[in-house]
Amino acid sequence: MEREIGIRVPRNKSVVGKNIFAHESGIHTAGIIKNPFTYEPYPPELVGGKRELMIGDSSGLEVIRFKVEETLNELMHVNTKIEKSDPRIKSIQADIQKLYNEEQRVSAISDEELRKFVEKYFIISEMLQEHDN
Repeated sequence: MEREIGIRVPRNKSVVGKNIFAHESGIHTAGIIKNPFTYEPYPPELVGGKRELMIGDSSGLEVIRFKVEETLNELMHVNTKIEKSDPRIKSIQADIQKLYNEEQRVSAISDEELRKFVEKYFIISEMLQEHDN
């Protein structure tokens, strides 16, 4: 619609706005990961949209786990499964909460920032542990 008639569609416009399929809060994102129809009445692709799971100050371990898994799969080109109880996930969550609590951050964590956490806790720390053994 934006392309064809040149009118910008508000991000929060029902049915077609870009934020309609964006999810951040803990219980909400956990529901979407388990069953998208919990909070979405139809697939985003039906209206040209895309689901976006974001990490923010109200995000829980499940969305962090999901996004870390996604990032690891992208970085290593293998299908990796991570448990929500993995201490590295909890370390990433603690670092993220520190950004919001101590540094007064207000924006969501970008995919690039998450990638740095994944590299720090899942790749570099693993390499250091192997080196020490």
